[in-house]
Amino acid sequence: MSPLKRTDVTRAEYNRIIEVLNERNEILNGLRHNSDIQFQRIAQIQADVDLIKRALEKLKVLVA
Repeated sequence: MSPLKRTDVTRAEYNRIIEVLNERNEILNGLRHNSDIQFQRIAQIQADVDLIKRALEKLKVLVA
């Protein structure tokens, strides 16, 4: 029998597989959420750095 052919599983085995997939989905959703938060923080830091750079350039123009 080819490994690609249908293999019977019990309801309990099927339910366990679904349970594991759901658990992994929850973990992945948590990781995605954490990544989103980190990217938002990075974007805010970059915006702050850009603001500081512009302020320094204005000061250079005023002092020169």
